Amino acid sequence: METPIYGVAEAAQYLRVPQNTLAYWLKGGGSVPPLIKLASAEPPRLSFSNLLECYMLSSIRAIYDVRIPKVRKALITLAKYVQHKHPLIEQAFQTDRRDLFIEHLGNVVNLSKDQQIWSFIWSASSAIPEVSSSSTHSSWRERRTSPG
Repeated sequence: METPIYGVAEAAQYLRVPQNTLAYWLKGGGSVPPLIKLASAEPPRLSFSNLLECYMLSSIRAIYDVRIPKVRKALITLAKYVQHKHPLIEQAFQTDRRDLFIEHLGNVVNLSKDQQIWSFIWSASSAIPEVSSSSTHSSWRERRTSPG
């Protein structure tokens, strides 16, 4: 899972994303840090775990329309709570199609807004979909809140 075997061009083909997009996720740009830490920087190579992370990132963008700056902010905030080597495949995320959330110590944390912790009371009003990072598909997780 950690052996660096995929080149950037090869991985881009497997993921069906433009090579420039994948390179930006892996290398960042200017003052923007990378979203995914490569298994090998020189030459740039991805491990199978990196490939799965890129697949999750692609899915978060394509299926849920969550913007990359929100994902970047969520990953930075997540690192304050837990340390993951591959956060996009080791952590279960939820989304409202705008922000990314996790459940932490019984609370829902909006990672895209930096440490906003909301305690939810169950009732019947809204749904927040969950992006399942424990497998290669997504599922919906219903989250109900009461107004006020």
